[in-house]
Amino acid sequence: GFPTGLREPLFEQFVDHLAAIHRFDWRAAQLPSLDVPKTGTTEAADLAVEHWSRVWAEDCFDEHPVITLARRWLKEHLPVADQICLVHNDYRNGNFMFDEDTRQITAILDWELARLGDIHEDLAWVLFPGFASPDESGTPLVCGLGTHDAFIERYQRM
Repeated sequence: GFPTGLREPLFEQFVDHLAAIHRFDWRAAQLPSLDVPKTGTTEAADLAVEHWSRVWAEDCFDEHPVITLARRWLKEHLPVADQICLVHNDYRNGNFMFDEDTRQITAILDWELARLGDIHEDLAWVLFPGFASPDESGTPLVCGLGTHDAFIERYQRM
């Protein structure tokens, strides 16, 4: 987590930067190396499952039935993407830098997984409880910065 005095200013910027990434006009940018999944289809989710399936196949030492079953379940339950946007795909605590004196986020890191996809991928990643850390009273904070409800509320305003 983060010290109390840093949480609020970093939290607001953290949410605002994610919203800005999702609002980025990728259609006006020249991004010829990115696959463009079709809106209203399961193509974005399918590309993600296929990417991670390939990573698993190339890096695993032994087959694992849980991975096989998970992949099968995911392929049978691919969600439809209502919109396609730029997704960071690793947006969380630890992947941004900030200046402690000004309390300003100065860089977003680890863009190697960024792609065009479904906004919900980033939201699920950020809200994943494994990246949460508790405040002094034990309340889990999204990426160690703010509550789940505060994150949702601020993100929806952006």
